[in-house]
Amino acid sequence: MASDWFVPGAQQPRFVADLPGLDERLGPDPRRVHPRLHSVVECEGPAVRIRLAEGQDSVAVTVAAISDGVLQVKIGADWDTTTRSQGSWPLLTPPSAPWPLDARLTGPGAVVDAGSARAEITFEPFHIRVLDSSGRLLVEQQQHDAYATGSPRGIPLGYVEGVNGRVYADMLRSRPDEHYFGLGESSTEFDKRGQRAVSWTMDSYGVGSERSYKPVPFVYSTAGYGLLVNSGLPVSMDLAKASASSLGLAVEDDVLDYYILAGPQPREVLRRYQELTSPTVLPPVWALGVWMSTGFLPQTQASVEAWLEQAVEHEFPVEVVHIDPYWMRFGCWSDLEWDREAFPDPRGMLAKLRQAGIRTCLWINPYIGTDSEQFRHGAEHGYFLTDENGRTWTGAVWGDDVDHSPVAIVDFTNPEATAWFQARLRRLLEDGVAVIKTDFGEGVPPDIRAHNGADGLELHNVYPLLYNEAVADITEEVHGYRLVWARASYLGGQRHTAQWGGDTATTWEGMASTLRAGLSYAMSGYSFWSHDTGGFDGRPTPELFMRWAQFGFLSPLSRLHGTTSRIPWEWDEHVFDTVKAMAILRYQLLPYIWSQAVTSVRDIAPLLRPAVFDEPTNHSTWIADGNYRLGEDLMVAPVRDEDGRLNAYLPHGEWIEWESHAVHTGPTFLQHIDDLRSDLPLLVRANSIVPTWDARHTPAEDFDNVVLQLWRPTQGTTTALIHGVHASTDVTITAVDGTIDVVLEGPLPLTRISVLAAADPVSAITVNGRPWVPAGDTAWTAC
Repeated sequence: MASDWFVPGAQQPRFVADLPGLDERLGPDPRRVHPRLHSVVECEGPAVRIRLAEGQDSVAVTVAAISDGVLQVKIGADWDTTTRSQGSWPLLTPPSAPWPLDARLTGPGAVVDAGSARAEITFEPFHIRVLDSSGRLLVEQQQHDAYATGSPRGIPLGYVEGVNGRVYADMLRSRPDEHYFGLGESSTEFDKRGQRAVSWTMDSYGVGSERSYKPVPFVYSTAGYGLLVNSGLPVSMDLAKASASSLGLAVEDDVLDYYILAGPQPREVLRRYQELTSPTVLPPVWALGVWMSTGFLPQTQASVEAWLEQAVEHEFPVEVVHIDPYWMRFGCWSDLEWDREAFPDPRGMLAKLRQAGIRTCLWINPYIGTDSEQFRHGAEHGYFLTDENGRTWTGAVWGDDVDHSPVAIVDFTNPEATAWFQARLRRLLEDGVAVIKTDFGEGVPPDIRAHNGADGLELHNVYPLLYNEAVADITEEVHGYRLVWARASYLGGQRHTAQWGGDTATTWEGMASTLRAGLSYAMSGYSFWSHDTGGFDGRPTPELFMRWAQFGFLSPLSRLHGTTSRIPWEWDEHVFDTVKAMAILRYQLLPYIWSQAVTSVRDIAPLLRPAVFDEPTNHSTWIADGNYRLGEDLMVAPVRDEDGRLNAYLPHGEWIEWESHAVHTGPTFLQHIDDLRSDLPLLVRANSIVPTWDARHTPAEDFDNVVLQLWRPTQGTTTALIHGVHASTDVTITAVDGTIDVVLEGPLPLTRISVLAAADPVSAITVNGRPWVPAGDTAWTAC
């Protein structure tokens, strides 16, 4: 379509928004300013403000107590400077302090007291030390890290005059035994010590490099604190790479605004992290069921309905079906209009799926093709990002191998553009679409301009948050839940449930990288995460697909998707049986998974838990990147090698294999070769209470006919809180000499108890004082 905004045949900029390295952006000979002499000190409320000078150059430093255990350090030209991306999205919303916080001058320095953390500041020479409430050092500024020539190994407190303006920086001390975890969905080595990361959202191109769909400028340190940088612009975090003695922070913003969050445990740090950014949103219970895609392949209404018939015929449990781009006309992605030739009756199709108990998820992206009628409308009304001359920006998003028109980018900083986009989504949601898959969003070029005045550098990282927020808002308005299926995100994105790991490589290495990314994302405060079971690009080998299914169906959320078929009944019988068995196991575990999901939101603990989350000072957990706890009581150890080799760290206590009931005592590394036909890489914590049921669907109202599994109960009393959809039940188990007394305080609809891997025979079970009777080798039921 020819228009005033787009010239057919003109060379389109490639839709790649990668960022050059920091050294390149600083230029060949940047001017460095590192002032040390204080000239002005102000103390007001819970903050101390200091101006440091070096000749005519100076920086303003603020150290403030934000809330209990949270200290803020700001370095900029002026004390009241804010980050440039705040106009696009408020990344942080610091809580109101629940009790008085304190800052005071002490003569040679100052103290800023935030309860569980305290900053001690000296003025000559300027230095900040942060201690916990017991006086233990958490972190301090680096003072003595320099080459033999005297020049610093990194960028100390101050700024560098870069090509595009100032880069503000600070250096903190990294102790020899200090290790770091987090950085968002990062697939590099799980232990981030020795790495340098730049927070810049990018298409990961297979997952397995420094590229990340969901970078987060946050790390947890094994020294017992968290470090968070508040900026939507590129943040560089050098985690003892340039120097083993230093942690370097640098940001291309008007201020370096970072927060120190007291621990010492990751749970405490992540609680404070979410208080600053946003709480995790609990998805509806049906989102924990199985999601299946018809594939990144051309589809029609007939093919989707044929898929439905096959799912019913094969009795394969499915909760959500994805329909990817081809529900729209080719060349008109993403105008949010059904291709009426391929889908003549979408409402009827949606109703037929829903009647079968299956919800529908539609793929979108925030780019409107120039071949779409919606492009002219959007351009006329200023709904798209523009170039530096105010013209609608268009670019080639799909590369040279796809014959697709250029696209414009919806400007979500424009409220009218957002409302226009949401109005088009509303029609789909009201017609019966349950959830929207928000693909892409990480490609905003640096040279664009937004409605609110932001340039591409300021908007790039923030854009996925605006995009997901717009979709979550309209979904909540129509359906009552804030659920999207998102690929790109940034700081605070845990408010947008759910997210998946993007276009993973269909290789064993791709699966291992995906797991590392999920573990790192969990250590960055995220719970409801998933990935493409089998990998995305290409066709997995049968062995890889089955192993990935063991990982995928025991992840927080589960989806089958790829560029080739991941539909299990389109594989051979052995593959189908293996994948179906895993899907059935997931539904069996749904009462447990849901209960743990509720607990993870309440207690701010990721549903997928790396070993280091529970044992951060245990050196063995720093390299344990091959397994995770799914909630409190299950341990998942995916096999990531074609030889079937398993290498899993088991923490303290007894752990029982799910199928064989073999008992292992931790701490240890469990190493053996699994037989795919008989072994499942799933273990259960001894003395745990695991609620299950026999259904192959999610509950319409709440779980019923619950089976309580008691795994290797020990002498004494054990308690658990089991969450249903609407109410919770306190469970108390008392085991004495073969007799087990069960007390339920709540509406748990218990129909059976199974005692598994018991160390001693069970002779009697009572439930709320009433005796139950044996009903098989391990089962007991009411009289």
